[in-house]
Amino acid sequence: MKFNIWNDYEYMDLPDVLSFIVDNRGKTVPTDDKGTHILIATNCIRNENLYPSYEKVRFLNEETYQNWFRAHPIPGDIIFVNKGTPGRVCLVPDPVDFCIAQDMMAFRVNPDIVYNKYLFAVLRSARIQNQISVTTVGDVIPHFKKQHLHEIKIPIPPMEIQKLIGDYYFMFCEKIVVNNKINRNLSEQLQAVFADRFLSISWDEELPEDWEVVKLKDVAQFSQGVQVPVEEQLDSPTDGYERFIRIVDITQGNEKDIRYIENRPRGHVTEDEIFMIRYGTPGILSWNYKGIIANNLFKITSSDERVSVNYLYSLLKTEKVLGYLRGNAVSSTMPAINFSTLNGIDIVIPDAVSMSDFTIYSEAIRHKQLELIKENMTLAHLRDELLPKLMSGAIDIENIEM
Repeated sequence: MKFNIWNDYEYMDLPDVLSFIVDNRGKTVPTDDKGTHILIATNCIRNENLYPSYEKVRFLNEETYQNWFRAHPIPGDIIFVNKGTPGRVCLVPDPVDFCIAQDMMAFRVNPDIVYNKYLFAVLRSARIQNQISVTTVGDVIPHFKKQHLHEIKIPIPPMEIQKLIGDYYFMFCEKIVVNNKINRNLSEQLQAVFADRFLSISWDEELPEDWEVVKLKDVAQFSQGVQVPVEEQLDSPTDGYERFIRIVDITQGNEKDIRYIENRPRGHVTEDEIFMIRYGTPGILSWNYKGIIANNLFKITSSDERVSVNYLYSLLKTEKVLGYLRGNAVSSTMPAINFSTLNGIDIVIPDAVSMSDFTIYSEAIRHKQLELIKENMTLAHLRDELLPKLMSGAIDIENIEM
């Protein structure tokens, strides 16, 4: 059985498939640094994530949470960004542990008409994203007006087809979420072991035999990422992945806007190198990627055989180092770190046995993390390549195994 949701079924205006819209736009919510309720912003809604991420969140007190809002999202609602980068959507998880205010809405479906996971997948489709793009106004800050929701037309196939498409899309997204959670837990485990072995000893007092404190510049090399011209960037490889590499960028430790460029020797990172954000939120680290790094990043490699990249990575993630980097960042409007800041970091080099033991331990964790990262890349690729074919009838649903 094949079907084409874009050609074979009737369409309905987006508001007509909804039972409620959570809309708290129009006034600024008062925040409270001592509050306990999380307020997310549009930067937390990303089309590569299933649920909102927590990047640069603010907080609200109980009184504001209870009395300021017209309504709050509930599990299964779809958050829709209408300003900045209109059209980005995420699902609301269960339980809900955040609030939304300006520049976004939450859609609650009418379950008699549409399956929420189906609507979620369709809203992320290239066709609907294009509808949103052409309806957006504003050159400096793009804005999608609420009254234009009626111009978004949603195809309404039978419920069994909606559930097949929605569950298919959700299945891939959810597996990526699970893998990311495992990776975070592995990172926390690794950092706890590092702290126990190397931070429980004061670096300012007498160190164990064969330990020493040196400057980072004495054991590591730094280089800056490259500016990749927009006209050379591709959303996906044109004829297979072999001739192309990923342009790697990160925000708060997460990939963002992954794109591709034809292979070139300059600016590469390998799986044995670290990259670090150098401005905005300086000091955030990542690794385990092959690709070309954007110019927002530093590449850091070990230049001393006594110091493994595994050890460097865990050391640079410590609050001790992050505090130094942020305390010595330049510029008040856009905090940034430079080579001089990196050069000034003190690090401890333990004895060879301690270094080797930790490197072996961390390499096993890193290998597992790398497997999960590669699996997520495959899952995202399959999801984004196969879903349009499923929607357009290019794939027979009888060949789909959930």
